[in-house]
Amino acid sequence: MNKSDFVARLAATNGISQRQSKDMVDAVLDCLVEVLREGERVSLSGFGVFEIREHREKTGRNPSTGERIVLPKRHVLAFTGSRTLKKSLGWPADD
Repeated sequence: MNKSDFVARLAATNGISQRQSKDMVDAVLDCLVEVLREGERVSLSGFGVFEIREHREKTGRNPSTGERIVLPKRHVLAFTGSRTLKKSLGWPADD
């Protein structure tokens, strides 16, 4: 499902226009990006947590030459689904 499919389903499910639905989806996503950019995590109860994690610097190898290289620290976007979400998907709970 892509964004336009999601917008259409949201509109149909809630009896609103696709324009209203698109505006709502865009507003939520813009807010999510803004909060993450500020370095905060976004916790949506019953859904999950979005956060930026920092991976430390580490040593790796160039696969073609075998030469050791230093991989710089980096930031990655992480999403962890809540127990409620995992349960609704029929996945085993993490304990």
